[in-house]
Amino acid sequence: MILKTMQIRSIYLRRMLMFCFVVAGVLTAISGSAAGICQNASIATESNIYGEMIVCLPEEITVEGESMPAERAYNGGSEVALSILVDGNRVGLHLLYPCLAPETELAPADLKPYLEGYNPVLAEAMYNESIPGPALWGQIGNQMLIAYQPVNRTIALLLIDMNMSESMMTTFLGNLSILVYEEVAPASNCQDTTSTASEEAVASEPAVEGNETSVTAAVETTVQTPEEKIATGREKMLADTQAAQARMKELMNR
Repeated sequence: MILKTMQIRSIYLRRMLMFCFVVAGVLTAISGSAAGICQNASIATESNIYGEMIVCLPEEITVEGESMPAERAYNGGSEVALSILVDGNRVGLHLLYPCLAPETELAPADLKPYLEGYNPVLAEAMYNESIPGPALWGQIGNQMLIAYQPVNRTIALLLIDMNMSESMMTTFLGNLSILVYEEVAPASNCQDTTSTASEEAVASEPAVEGNETSVTAAVETTVQTPEEKIATGREKMLADTQAAQARMKELMNR
């Protein structure tokens, strides 16, 4: 019965991909249209702002916040998690910051160890790896699982109530935008070797005698305001979406 259910869900996922351009909705930053009423929520805790979440849905669909963004450390890293209700159906968003974070964009299947490191229960998830694109699709219990990298070092995990109708799920995913600030991460239990490495480097530098003048090179750093981060992120979202749509057209024309 479970296998039969998964087969049905796999067919459903492929249909969503090919006919609703859902893959364009989960590339790098999930990027949605500007149709309907837009609700903008900052993914922020008392200590940091980690990103932005925008949902644009028809007026008749209600979106309510269920839990505020919260930070939590786990054995292999840390996370920022929140949940919302879309017409009463729970959608959980987990931004994962692994200690050994990926430096490049991974293939979907390569995201599995990071998910299992976050929560070992996810080792029991059933995945549909036949879907092209950078997102990993699957099912765990009564939840649909979607994982992808909004930025290289961060993994976004969406867990969606399977009771949500197909049409509503397609509408929701196609009109959801998530922007993640790459340079911000929550506190974790990760071992920090940065200071030790810096101290060793300074200790190993040879002493210079006979030179009373020390020259310090000035390094100019640019700090982006939240508004500038959002503008830059939206430009990237637009470029990623256009690339995704071009890829989808190519797939459908084969």
